Amino acid sequence: IASRKNVFKNTFEKEVFEVINDEFTTHKVRAGVDFAGINADIMIDDKLIVEIDGVLDEFTQNVKETKKQAIMERLGYEVVHVTKREWGLSKDAALDRIRSSLVQS
Repeated sequence: IASRKNVFKNTFEKEVFEVINDEFTTHKVRAGVDFAGINADIMIDDKLIVEIDGVLDEFTQNVKETKKQAIMERLGYEVVHVTKREWGLSKDAALDRIRSSLVQS
């Protein structure tokens, strides 16, 4: 897994990263992690990937993301999706799902 400075595709992804990084201080949180020819939006402890959805909501993008998730899961990563809509309605609910996945993985 390539290690580099955090890289963000958009301001929403950066906002989610900053909240996760502040919330999960005992965990290693990185953004824009390249591995196996794909890019994980946010990776926590090299085992949980948080994919940020909803900035671009096009069919072709959804197909691409489905393939990307399948690759990540085959490599043994847990994947959690956070949508812009969910984040806007309840950041706490999204953080609870991430927290729950960290405990299980």
